[in-house]
Amino acid sequence: MHGRVDGCCLDSLSEELSDRCMGELMGVGVKPVKCSLSSECIRVMTQHGRTGYYITHQLLYGILAEQVTDRHSKQ
Repeated sequence: MHGRVDGCCLDSLSEELSDRCMGELMGVGVKPVKCSLSSECIRVMTQHGRTGYYITHQLLYGILAEQVTDRHSKQ
């Protein structure tokens, strides 16, 4: 799938976008609200068929999401 999301090319994942999405997940950054995820991050981090750097960050994002969810369920 080729296309763009909010000015970001879906064919590549920048370090900046990856960091911003992980920050959203953890509730840090510009909009510090835990688990308030932008549609851009949801689309980018769940896109199928990625490889290399892109899929590595998708996997890291998934692991982080699992940890954040576990932590919230134990509180």
